[in-house]
This record gives sequence, structure tokens and C-alpha cells, in this order.
Amino acid sequence: MRVIADDDLTIYGELTPGLAHQNADGAQSGLLIDVMRMLQRRTGHAGQLQMVPWVRGYRSTLQNQAPVALFAAAFNEERRALFYWVGPLVDVQWCFSVLDDSGLTGLSLEQARELPAIGVVKNDAREALLRRLGFTNLLLVESDDENVRMLQRGRTSAWLSSTITDRLHLSKVGLGKESIRHLHCFERQGLFLVFNRVTPEPVYAQWRDALAAARADGEFEQILAAYGQQLPSTKIDKKR
Repeated sequence: MRVIADDDLTIYGELTPGLAHQNADGAQSGLLIDVMRMLQRRTGHAGQLQMVPWVRGYRSTLQNQAPVALFAAAFNEERRALFYWVGPLVDVQWCFSVLDDSGLTGLSLEQARELPAIGVVKNDAREALLRRLGFTNLLLVESDDENVRMLQRGRTSAWLSSTITDRLHLSKVGLGKESIRHLHCFERQGLFLVFNRVTPEPVYAQWRDALAAARADGEFEQILAAYGQQLPSTKIDKKR
């Protein structure tokens, strides 16, 4: 039984190759779309999943004075108190990616800090990670598609990419997986469904419980397996 009317909860998602697609006719598909549809069915929410650029969705979720949800966001300490967290929905790994003909054969964090520029999506958790690590050589862009173009044009020397989606971003500009190399990878990160802090507790609790039930009865695992993914293992400890 749903605890909020469809029109009273806005759900934003980021268009992400490999995870969330939307065709010209509005048809949506992808791993995260399937997970969200499952959760909608279990919570009784029939509202539209509004697919928008990450920066717009993130800003709107934070600034809206009505209940808003956003998928999928990586957890970090800076975001801890900004949202209510449900998930993770899937695990991803971030790596510094360089063009295969770049001449770079290895890349420590110290060496990466000395590169002319590293491409990263604005307001993304990857930006926050690099800033925490002392990086100042960041070129901020609106999407990972733009990151690929910046790498192609020589505007950046590396791109902090996600291994679950980078090949699909490359394919959109006619590049194959062999065109880049991963030189330094970070620990795996979970991507979550988040709710802004004006969302009533019964609302996000219902979605949290729906995901837990789907995990327990195996439906969540079946969806992930259809995309070659395993159940996510990253967690946010309870004190958070």
C-alpha cells in the first residue's frame, strides 16, 4: 500500500549508458530502470521516472521543498546529512582512464595530481573524492559523454570513469573499449536511491523496506544477474 500520492513524490534519474536509457519515444530501459520499476510496483508508486542531467537532478533534489527522490547517487561524508539513503542499488568502480596512445603506463595518485587536467562530472561524488584527496587539476563537465570528448580533444589527460559505464560512453563517439586503459582504480562504491530531507519518514522507509524484501526473496538478485551484476556489498554503517 502506497503512503504518498504519485504526484506528491518526484523521482529524478540520470541518463547513464548501461544503467538508465531513454529512447526518443520516451521508452526507458536499463538496470537501474528495472530496479526502480520493481520498487515502484512494490510501493504502489506509478509516477514517472524523470530522466535529467545529473547536475540538474542533484540540484533539484536538494533545493525542492517537496518530497523528491534521485537515482543513483554515491555515498560520501559530505552528502551524509543531505539525504535519506536507500540501497545500494548497484556497485561500481572508478578508475583513471587514459587514451591507449597517451604514453602513460602507470599512474599513482601523486602523478595524477601533476597531470594538466583530469575530467570529472560536476557535483558528482567522483569530484568530491578527488577534492578530498587534494586534486586541484580538475576540468568539470556536465556529463561523462563530455568527458570522453575532452579526452579525445586533448583537453584532459585522464578521466575518472566508472567501469560499469565507460565503454558505452566511448561507443557513443565511435571509440571501442581498447581505446582506453585503466591506470589506477579506487575501491568499489555503491550507488543509492536518495530522498531529500523534506520527505516524510514513512515514504523513504517504504522504499527501503521494499528493496530489503526484494533482496530477501531473490527478485533484486535476478534483475542484477540479467545485466551480469552481483548483489552490491557496499554499506553505510548505522551511525550514518
